[in-house]
Amino acid sequence: MKRLILHIGRHKTATTSIQLFLARNREALRTAGIAYPMAGRDLSPGQSRENRAAHHAIAFALGRGDADAKNYIAAVRNSLLEEADGCSTIIVSSEAFQNVADMDLVKEAFADFSIETIGYLREYLSYVTSSYAHEIRGSDLATSFTFFEQKFNLQMRQFIDRWTAVSAKTVWRLYDREALQEGNAISDFVKTLDLPVVDDREETESNPSISGNLLGFKFKVDPENQTVV
Repeated sequence: MKRLILHIGRHKTATTSIQLFLARNREALRTAGIAYPMAGRDLSPGQSRENRAAHHAIAFALGRGDADAKNYIAAVRNSLLEEADGCSTIIVSSEAFQNVADMDLVKEAFADFSIETIGYLREYLSYVTSSYAHEIRGSDLATSFTFFEQKFNLQMRQFIDRWTAVSAKTVWRLYDREALQEGNAISDFVKTLDLPVVDDREETESNPSISGNLLGFKFKVDPENQTVV
């Protein structure tokens, strides 16, 4: 039975940088018996390099769980096995896995594999702050930070328990520069999983946060109605 490593994010933990690293070193990984498959990645024209590097389609299908999604999952499972011919390990990565709630579907989808999961977790206040900044940056509307935090509904314990229940092994890493090996997520990911590949290209954060004065320039909030003025 092949080993399937699911890198499940979470958001704002250098997930995109790790995905770009894996895609960039795909051939070197394969030489070492590790497949980072093309199946489940959106390679259509016009897609950004970030989207092309991640297996979002698999995670989105597992999150939907409708008939079309289940048909897609069955097809992509066969493609994963074909691409991994001669390999003992497959790595699939998408931060969208964090939104998957039907774990019975996950078990069904990957019944042919021994599932291992790895996820990076941020300290709560840091995570809420980063998510808040991300929402402000990508939206024309905003709420106060206090209002946003009250609605954040992180439910981290439930998230961890869900994935632990379907995995033969789970690895949870604290996303903190001082806690990460060599101070960055890519090195930490490589060393934690003992991947036999070295990449000396410096990858900058692909989805940076904004904060402080920059965030203040983005919007001005009316505290009475929580809308932008």
